[in-house]
Amino acid sequence: MQTIRSIFLISVFIVSIASVEAHTALAAEDNPTLKEEITKLLQNPDFSVSKDTTVKVHLMVNNNNELVILSVDTEKEPIEYFIKGRLNYRKMKNVLKKGELYILPVTITSE
Repeated sequence: MQTIRSIFLISVFIVSIASVEAHTALAAEDNPTLKEEITKLLQNPDFSVSKDTTVKVHLMVNNNNELVILSVDTEKEPIEYFIKGRLNYRKMKNVLKKGELYILPVTITSE
């Protein structure tokens, strides 16, 4: 009986992981207007990098058409703080689907 219960719990766990994986994020870089708006907001960083660095920014749009930065995939805190500070809760002219998860690659170039 314990074995059947264990198999059932493992099956439920696998199905729940599969359903989470099935909800994929949309690629925000496919939207040229959004890309242009974000590029303007991220100009002139207050730090420098020794080599070009690309990070993935996970974001959503709230009901007020503002970007909500969920995470920035980097271990470099200055880059994370810079992106969050410049983009979080910025109202966008470009209308994205509200409540959808977007992934945007951002490249910080060296000088």
